[in-house]
Amino acid sequence: MSADGLSAAHERLLESIAAGDRSLEDPLVAKARRDPGFARELDRLLSVRDELRAAADAERAALSALDDPPPFEGADDLVRVSVTQHSGNTVRPATGRRTWVAAMVAAAALVAVTVWWWSSRARPSPGPWLSGGIRCVAPVGDVAEYGPFRWQYTLPAGGYFEVRVLNEERAEVGASPPLEDDSWTPTDPLPPRIRWHVRAYSVTGEELATGQAEAALAQ
Repeated sequence: MSADGLSAAHERLLESIAAGDRSLEDPLVAKARRDPGFARELDRLLSVRDELRAAADAERAALSALDDPPPFEGADDLVRVSVTQHSGNTVRPATGRRTWVAAMVAAAALVAVTVWWWSSRARPSPGPWLSGGIRCVAPVGDVAEYGPFRWQYTLPAGGYFEVRVLNEERAEVGASPPLEDDSWTPTDPLPPRIRWHVRAYSVTGEELATGQAEAALAQ
């Protein structure tokens, strides 16, 4: 649960919407909007997105009106991308090279706007082995032996975990069956260095949280 009251699943859903990976018509989004906290944060996100688009349109118009060429190849793309990604303000058209200076300064200011928006949500910083809501406990780092794989996460009723173990080449070298407990002991031998992933699912098979860690047998 985040500091603003959102579950880890809702946090990831908001991030996927911001990245453009999910649309507002997605069934998961429609279901999540029934939660007042999620709906409030989604409204804030959409408001910022609309401001970004308006700023990008205004910047395109300003750039197209310039008489002088950009100061270096690709500068127009740099400014447009900066405004599109970090907007909250617009750049007023001017003339000559002063326009490009103003555009660059505005783009830097817009970065600060975006940082403020994310920091205003007071999201806690995850620990080094916390990824997507599941804390991987062991094995982590250099270990004498792998032993049981253990993690921390509270499953809802009917939920389950699945664990995958990969080698250095990212090939799968181990996988668990569906698990109700937060531990698992592989039966097959594992290579000297591994990366392992654990995922939590609801009773309907919806992914709720993920975690990953790396471990290696000490020499």
